[in-house]
Amino acid sequence: MKKWLCIALCALTLFLCVSCAPAEEEVKPAYQFKSGSTEIAVGANVGPILEKLGSYIDYRESPSCYFSGTDKIYIYNGFELHTYPDGGKDYVYLILLYDDTVATAEGVRLGASKKDVTKVYGDPDQSTNTSLIYACDGMYMEFFLEEGVVVEIQYQHPKVRG
Repeated sequence: MKKWLCIALCALTLFLCVSCAPAEEEVKPAYQFKSGSTEIAVGANVGPILEKLGSYIDYRESPSCYFSGTDKIYIYNGFELHTYPDGGKDYVYLILLYDDTVATAEGVRLGASKKDVTKVYGDPDQSTNTSLIYACDGMYMEFFLEEGVVVEIQYQHPKVRG
């Protein structure tokens, strides 16, 4: 009888511990840029992305400032993809939006006001007079401002932030 009582008490204790555990916090999905139907995220293997996007208008290489090896920069109308090599593949570490022909998946584009950005994304995790920085899922999204107007948008790998 004692054995069954101990088992019942252990089971009850385990049930109470599980049922009283705090709920996990909701995790925001990582910010992604979308060009047409192609979704592009920081950390993604660039190979399949390049296949979907098709021809780029310019291409550059340079020694990496953040990673080992050579960075590759693919330039498209309105945006750039910066990649780094790792294990024989290249991965996206920076997506740069440089004109108002493209927008974030949430609809913010160059020319938007600081107020427009905070209306869509809320209060930034960090800010200065010239930028609003949002952190999510191990990456950053930074809106560069001049006189309160967005002049550049970057999706960044954590190594870019230093």
